[in-house]
Amino acid sequence: MSAGKILVVDDETRIVDILDKFLTRKGFEVEKAYDGEKGLGILKKDKSIDLIILDEKMPNMSGTAMCKEMEKLKINVPIIILTGSLSLLDAKDLRGISYDHVLIKPIRLSELMKLLEKILTGSRKKRT
Repeated sequence: MSAGKILVVDDETRIVDILDKFLTRKGFEVEKAYDGEKGLGILKKDKSIDLIILDEKMPNMSGTAMCKEMEKLKINVPIIILTGSLSLLDAKDLRGISYDHVLIKPIRLSELMKLLEKILTGSRKKRT
C-alpha cells in the first residue's frame, strides 16, 4: 500500500534521485520530471498525484510558471516549493501563486518527511 503519490520536479538530477530514493523507501510512489513543462504534462495525465515537490528555478518553465498554469487548469494539488535562497526577488515571484510551503536548499530529509506527513494527513486539498 502506497503512502501516496508524489511528483518531484527539479532540473538537478542529483536532487531528483535523492528524493526518489528517500520517498520510495518511505512508501511513496514517485513520479519525476526535470522541468516545469514535463511536470505539468504528468499532472494533466495523472490525476492520482497527492503532492508536488517543485524547484523554483528551472529551464523551460519555472516552478512559479508551473503553479500559474496549474491554477489556470484548475489542478489543485498541495505544493512544496524548493529554492536555493529566499531572496526578495524569490519572495516577490512567489506572491500571488498557490503553494503550501517553501523549503530552502539544501533541505533536511527529516524536515521534509515531517512536512509531508503534516500536509498529507492534515487538511488535504482536493482536485476539482
